[in-house]
Amino acid sequence: MPAAVAVMVVAGGIAFTWRRASEREPGSVVPVGAQVNPAAPEYKLLQDALDISAERREGSVNFSYVPRRRPPGLLRMHIGGQGDAVTDGYQFGPQKLMATAAFSEKPTSICDTIRKGESSGLCVRDSATTPAPALPAFRHVVVYFSGNVGASPDAGDPGTAAAKQFWAETEMVPVEEAGWFTELLDTGRRSSAD
Repeated sequence: MPAAVAVMVVAGGIAFTWRRASEREPGSVVPVGAQVNPAAPEYKLLQDALDISAERREGSVNFSYVPRRRPPGLLRMHIGGQGDAVTDGYQFGPQKLMATAAFSEKPTSICDTIRKGESSGLCVRDSATTPAPALPAFRHVVVYFSGNVGASPDAGDPGTAAAKQFWAETEMVPVEEAGWFTELLDTGRRSSAD
């Protein structure tokens, strides 16, 4: 089954915008237009980390929280919306599924919409979270998968089942506390082809 990634959930009007931070004003650490050398291992993921860092320096609250450990099979990261929920996307695995982490002040109807069949996806987490002092509004987190979720964990797909377990249980921490993200940034800066 082809791995089509549909990254839109009707609930709450959450949708991803695929944009590059290098198209915006200069940041203080990575120059505008800084590009990771395409010969570098994981160069797309490294570029995503640099772009996310540049967006955050300009005031974005996306990727304020990330998993404490690097998500297994991580291929890409994408900044999502900032409406009723702040959404961050993580593409992973051989099926190239998208895990969307949506942080909000109050519980959302995202998982209800998915469960009712009003939107496609697989809801793997819908719970309260401990907000960081700098972002007290992030009191709730939802994580759902989109893409080729027809091979559901219940149908015996071990890769999806393992991913579901990771995202359901992982501790979400401020990005500054996630060593894997800092490592991606450092590697991306060293691999910059500017």
